[in-house]
Parts: sequence; structure tokens; C-alpha cells
Amino acid sequence: QAFNKKMVNLPKVSVIVPVYNAIDTLADCISSLTSVDWPKESLELIFVDDGSQDGGAKIIEGAGEIKLIKQANTGPAGARNNGWKNASGDIIVFTDSDCIVPEDWIKNIVEGLRDSDVLGGAIIPEKADSRAEIFEQKRRERLYGVDKKFVTELPSCNLAFKKKILDEVNGFETSFKKASAEDYHLCAKVIAKGYKILYDPKIKIIHKHSADLAGIYKRAYMHGEQIIKYRKLNGGNPVTEFFRIIVKAPLIPYFTLTRYPLNLTDIGVKYEILSFFGNIQGFLKFWVNI
Repeated sequence: QAFNKKMVNLPKVSVIVPVYNAIDTLADCISSLTSVDWPKESLELIFVDDGSQDGGAKIIEGAGEIKLIKQANTGPAGARNNGWKNASGDIIVFTDSDCIVPEDWIKNIVEGLRDSDVLGGAIIPEKADSRAEIFEQKRRERLYGVDKKFVTELPSCNLAFKKKILDEVNGFETSFKKASAEDYHLCAKVIAKGYKILYDPKIKIIHKHSADLAGIYKRAYMHGEQIIKYRKLNGGNPVTEFFRIIVKAPLIPYFTLTRYPLNLTDIGVKYEILSFFGNIQGFLKFWVNI
């Protein structure tokens, strides 16, 4: 049921969307956000064009309800920071330009933030008719679960904060130039301040980026590399990290069998191997400076 703005004083919500060469998915993302069940005067949509070169900014400009910020390319962490620091909402919500949100998305987020300081939810593939998409969904369920609970980290494509918390921790670490572990690092800063992060699978979005195995394997390597940087920023040390990597190698078969369904172990083992090689690259890059 649609909200009656005369009945309640609703908080203002600002939705931040970083955009980089996303012309193929922008129209669907914009359509879903402009259709959410939330009063327009209490909703602010901010798209941050991170130096795109595909002409997607014209699509954003054509949607009159959206505030567009243009910047030189800095990566999604810098784009999100630019967005929320120019937002006027009491609640800041992040999603991505390849995501589609349901009509009750904002309503469910505002209700969920009554019980938590930070809130995120489920990420659903656009389709579930390929092994790649099924694998990606199973992987996410393993990481975040299927039940409502407090967690230590969540991805930023479906993540909401009370703005005062972002002010306190100063948002994302902009040295993360790719979409990788910048959201986990932000969550770690939030938890270090004593706040709680609630995962609620009712807060769901559709994400379009997991359609093929090549993309999944590419992200496995990149995330394996960037998680090393994340742990370094969180106070890790090179000796511990080195032994962590050494121990991981012989455990890859065990991780594969325990983390993934039997019919997806062929994808799982490749994922774990590429993540392992990403760990090695990350160690050399962030600890050895090679």
C-alpha cells in the first residue's frame, strides 16, 4: 500500500548510484528507482558519473527526477563518497547502475533501520537459468545466509546507512579503485565504532552482472587480490598473510566441497584457484610492493 504523506513524517532518503560506462543497464535502473513507493519530496536520487565515456550521462539527464554529479574517474568508492557528501537525506542508500530495485525497497529499508544502524539485503541474479547465475546465488547465500541476522560485512550495491554514521567514519576508502573490498572495509570501520549491521533478505535487489562464467572468474581473481589490501588496512601483518596463503593452497579441494553444491564443484574449484592466485598477486602488490 502506498504511503500517505499526510499520515506520517517520513525521513528523507538519498539513493546514491555510481556510474561508469553503464549505458546498457542505466534505463532499467533509473526506471526502477523512479518507480519506488516513497513520496518524491522525501526521496533524492543522485547518480555520480565517474568519468564515463559511453554517453550514458544523457540518459540520466533525460530523467528529470535525478540529480547528476559528474567527476573524473576515481573508482566506485570515490564516486559513492561524492554522492553521499552532496546528499541531503537522513538515510543514505547505495545501489549500482546494473541493479533493479522493487517498489517496496525504500519502505523496507526505512522500516529495517528502526532495528539497526546499517542495513543490507539479498542480491538476486536477473535470471537463474544458467549454472553461472545459480553458482553466484549459492555463493552469496553462503556468505550472507538466507535468514535475518546481524553480520560483519555486506556488499554496497544494496546497503543503507543513517547518514550520521557515514559522517563519523568518513565513508569509503578511496584507494580502492575497483569494485572489490571497499564495502567490506567500510563495514569494518562501522563495526569498530560499535554499530551493528543487519542483513535482511527481504531487502532485495536484482543484479545484472553475474550472467557468465568469465565475469565470475574475473571477479574471483580481483576479489582475491583486493581482500589482501583490505586485511592490510585492517591491521594485518605480512607474516600472517603469507602463512594464510600458503595454508590455503592445499585446502582448496576442501573449500570447494564444503562451500558449493556437488553439481557446481567444477565452477567452485576454478573460483577458489583464481581467488588463490589473486591472493598471491595481492600479497606481492600490497606487501612486497612488486
